Amino acid sequence: MIAGLTEEVNAGAKPAEGRVNPKRLARQASRELQARGASTIAQAALQLEYEKRKKERHLRNRLRTEEAREAKWEAKIAKAKNKHRGR
Repeated sequence: MIAGLTEEVNAGAKPAEGRVNPKRLARQASRELQARGASTIAQAALQLEYEKRKKERHLRNRLRTEEAREAKWEAKIAKAKNKHRGR
């Protein structure tokens, strides 16, 4: 008896969007294009190779930076020892 008199109300539902924000639409489109990935196996292989070389390059650059920092520190210490007055 009560079932026929009540209506279901969905409180959490948003009204249908009439107009979409153009910036949001552009962001969503760019995300979808980036997420799509490579279209062929060859392109996927090229992408993996590129990322591998990129990681190796970053590692080499980081090591080179650390070596340069260490050499600079050693030169600073040597200079300080040479300037030491008490010897």
